Amino acid sequence: MIVLNKGSVHLDGATIMLIAEMMTAIRGVRAIVEEDFGTDTAKQIIDKAVETAKLNSSSIDMLDLGTELMSIIAEVENNGSK
Repeated sequence: MIVLNKGSVHLDGATIMLIAEMMTAIRGVRAIVEEDFGTDTAKQIIDKAVETAKLNSSSIDMLDLGTELMSIIAEVENNGSK
């Protein structure tokens, strides 16, 4: 079971089930991002999220991450394409 609450996470259960839940959550988020911004942008955002998740928490600058994600979205909006 994966429970998120205001930036904290609680994980409980078998490893394989946690991996399955993580994949399901990523697919769901990707579908929403695709609806709003298109397939290419969704891929960029999901790739960036996965890349960031691989870093240890002391290496993650959330402000920089937010800025980078917003620039990806702004680029798509400026190009007018999904």
